[in-house]
Amino acid sequence: DGNALLERAAARHPGTDVFLLSDVFCDKERCRASEGDRFFYVDGDHLSAAGARTFSVDERLRAILTAALAGVVRPGASVQ
Repeated sequence: DGNALLERAAARHPGTDVFLLSDVFCDKERCRASEGDRFFYVDGDHLSAAGARTFSVDERLRAILTAALAGVVRPGASVQ
């Protein structure tokens, strides 16, 4: 399984975080490709604008990105 492979690879590299889109788009029974008239993917591998907006508000991803950017972004620079 691809997710397990990513988790094992991250475990070998301290400080590496893995964020799986399946955590946002999937529940125990199925993975959603759309919601109403909003499609989350433009093809088999790339998120649509609606898909990007859907997962970008996920608090787990926000925490990972905030931590990652804390050491990269210059003081006073804005990140939106």
